[in-house]
Amino acid sequence: PAVPRPDIPAAVQYAVEVDGPSVNLRIPDGAFAICAPLGNYPGHPKHGQLVHVVRERAGMFEYTLKELHYTREGMVLMPCSNDPRFQEVVRLESSEPDTTVAIKGVVIGSFQPF
Repeated sequence: PAVPRPDIPAAVQYAVEVDGPSVNLRIPDGAFAICAPLGNYPGHPKHGQLVHVVRERAGMFEYTLKELHYTREGMVLMPCSNDPRFQEVVRLESSEPDTTVAIKGVVIGSFQPF
């Protein structure tokens, strides 16, 4: 699936399947988040926008969707779930050793199959 946006070519858009309730306040389990790679997104993601994030810890990769918030301390990635298991706040400037956090893409829409 692709989102009709003249400023973001369909060929660069990608879909991420939501698996579980980690972002259920915005996109339900089993639906797809349609993303634009950060480098193809016009401008910068806005406060409150969903982003596709990759976190590497000691060689292990985790991909997630979070809500971007701009704070005095910098950019913070907030949970979008009412499930208590998914309430971790992620900082882009991780203080954990052997950990990097990066925004891979910006969510520009969603698709839910029948």
